[in-house]
Amino acid sequence: MYMQTLLALVFVLGLIFLMAWVAKKFGINASPNMSIKNKMARLKVVDFLRIDARRSVVLIKRDNKEHLVLLGVNGDILLESGIDAPNFEGLINENVKEVKKADA
Repeated sequence: MYMQTLLALVFVLGLIFLMAWVAKKFGINASPNMSIKNKMARLKVVDFLRIDARRSVVLIKRDNKEHLVLLGVNGDILLESGIDAPNFEGLINENVKEVKKADA
């Protein structure tokens, strides 16, 4: 009786690991955010902050605009919308130009 139960447990665990391996091999992912390969995606989670066990704040970027959303069990609240996303590439280029001028 115990041998049959043990073999059944080993069989079920083997099936679970086999399905996990197949899912990993074929790129099946539980998180839809991680499976997006498109570099031109319009929607992106920029930052995530857990406030407590029931609430979180998420900064979402869409088309160079950012939106701050409070997520909770009783509903979601848009805290701020239409925030201009910072242009880090422009800041880096300006700093490189300043360094080059200082070296010259």
